[in-house]
Amino acid sequence: MMLPSIEEIKNTISEPSNILIPKLNGYCPIPGILGPEQYPGGFSIVFPFTNGADKKALRIWHKEIPGIKDRTNKIAQYLKQLNLPYFVEFDYVPGGLTVEEEDGQQTVDTVRMDWVEGANLHDFITNSKETDTPEEFKRKMRDLAANFKKLFKDLHQVGVSHGDLQHGNVVIGEDLSIKLVDYDSVYVPTIQGEQQIT
Repeated sequence: MMLPSIEEIKNTISEPSNILIPKLNGYCPIPGILGPEQYPGGFSIVFPFTNGADKKALRIWHKEIPGIKDRTNKIAQYLKQLNLPYFVEFDYVPGGLTVEEEDGQQTVDTVRMDWVEGANLHDFITNSKETDTPEEFKRKMRDLAANFKKLFKDLHQVGVSHGDLQHGNVVIGEDLSIKLVDYDSVYVPTIQGEQQIT
């Protein structure tokens, strides 16, 4: 069965009865300019949700990726055990969203994630260069580089690789902490021998 389109997902995400995820009870999508705020990607679309005090993210696939469900679940379980500070807590949720389509409804699998506050790597560096003094900017970049070095060392020690470290998947906090997002290409030892699927 074909997955729903981005447009079909966007048109149904704001109806609370379509969200079948207990951990999102009391949360609503954040309004944007043209419908709910959203971050579309090549395989999925992400919507931020809030309950007024806290934010979560709901990720829905709009393109079929063979094996992604099992792979996502294995990655989530493995990263949960490690509790590394670079990954957000997330759950693979089978049947997490009912999408209204032209010819009826379809229930699709989702990923519920903690929301990450901060700027992507490119925007963080650009904004810092424009607003910081040259001395502050140099210090900040040295500290950020040290944080990256620690991140790679920590991931290497536990046999984990992100697999898609482009600037949009690296979020920098005000304290220069690093969070990685978009886990479709993550490698963990429990998927050793499996083919890369994205």
